[in-house]
Amino acid sequence: MRIERPNDKELINSAEKYYKSGNPDEFARVGGLWVVAYAKARFRLVDDMVSDLFLIFHGKAEHCLKTYRDKEYKYFPAFLNVYAKHLTLNLFRTSRQKNSDEYLSLWDEDRARPEHRIEWEDNLHSLKQEMGYLQPIDRIALSLKFNIDLSRKDFEFLGKVFSERDICIHSFMEYHFRKIEEIKLRKASLLAALNACNRKIFLNTGKDIDSSQRRKNLIIRKIEKMNNLYSLKELSRILGIPRFRMRKLIENSLTTIRGGIMEKFAA
Repeated sequence: MRIERPNDKELINSAEKYYKSGNPDEFARVGGLWVVAYAKARFRLVDDMVSDLFLIFHGKAEHCLKTYRDKEYKYFPAFLNVYAKHLTLNLFRTSRQKNSDEYLSLWDEDRARPEHRIEWEDNLHSLKQEMGYLQPIDRIALSLKFNIDLSRKDFEFLGKVFSERDICIHSFMEYHFRKIEEIKLRKASLLAALNACNRKIFLNTGKDIDSSQRRKNLIIRKIEKMNNLYSLKELSRILGIPRFRMRKLIENSLTTIRGGIMEKFAA
């Protein structure tokens, strides 16, 4: 697409027309042609980006003229070339950001595709089916540890366990849900930091990619730890079971579930 660049006189006249009338339309058209012609020659813009740049400048035309007047620059065409350069570089950054966001959506939890969520729900359904073969206390321990919703029967069973230890189950559940919300907030913060690292690595904009990779690995480890809502120590205190027995209970329960799932795959 060939763009004819206006001459200096046409450009200056369009600017002066705005300063006299306050109407930026003529300058938005003439200045827009000047800007895209400059950017196309300087940066070899493709046609799609030329159109985007023209529309962006059209929205900023009045701001451009006010900046020139307020800063008291001397030669308007030279000023507009500099303005066009920064506008084009900003367009490049925005375009890279968009590509980065599309790339990051492959693993960003908040942008997960529906089929991934369906797969997770299917896995959770299979897990709950296998947990149904466990003893109630084993099932409750796993549900609390990995933040799986308690069934009505398990909730009632937990209530009996707490009543024997003079613990109010409603107070515990209030604490439980607060803990879940706190972890969600911390995880959201960590995911934002993780996405920033991914973006820096993907765009190769950081001075030290190795540093970004190390930070990414550290954040991933922190997020993985959050998959456990309660530690063994906390579960031991909550359910009144010694820690060594709690560890054995969790390990045996997970082994039983894995065995049941593998049998179904083999069937």
